[in-house]
Amino acid sequence: MARLENATVYPQMIQASLSFQDALKTFIAEKPVHLLAQRPHPTKWSFLECINHLSLTYTDYLPRVKQAIEEGKTVKGTHFKQGFFGRMMINSMTPKEGKIKLKVKTLGKFIPPENGAPDFSILDTFLDQHQEFIHLLQAATPLHGGKIRLNSAIGSVLRFRLGDCCQFLVGHNERHWLQAQRAYEVVASVDRDQALSFL
Repeated sequence: MARLENATVYPQMIQASLSFQDALKTFIAEKPVHLLAQRPHPTKWSFLECINHLSLTYTDYLPRVKQAIEEGKTVKGTHFKQGFFGRMMINSMTPKEGKIKLKVKTLGKFIPPENGAPDFSILDTFLDQHQEFIHLLQAATPLHGGKIRLNSAIGSVLRFRLGDCCQFLVGHNERHWLQAQRAYEVVASVDRDQALSFL
């Protein structure tokens, strides 16, 4: 397993997260709101549902990442190695060359609710959570990302190393950001075609 240097990997994750934050803010500021909530297909998530999924993931993971950092604040380190479970999760989740390679089944608690009117406040909620995640990445930088552990979404049966969990969350964001943009592109294209048909 490759040795990952904190001084390299954490700044990369922070920069990727900041870039995602800026891109998301710009995207939602420029797009018609009604299209953000429109599904590209009855079985596919809308842009808004993709962001809701990311928010649900943060709701589950951020408190445990924060607790792990707090409890391990004296466990300093300059590097770490990925665990087998962490590497598997990171590789399955993170897009490769801008493409989502593997399909992954979503746990029920992370599936956005379908009932009711679209809740656009989830965009602000997610941005607040994402800012907290960036702060946690900064707090984790001087710690030993291999020795500090936390439970995965399925509990103590499978545990993440702190560094692996952070990489997993960054990759997870990248995956569903791509999915969200593609969902919007499909509904925007249909909307344009319908508008042209009336000309």
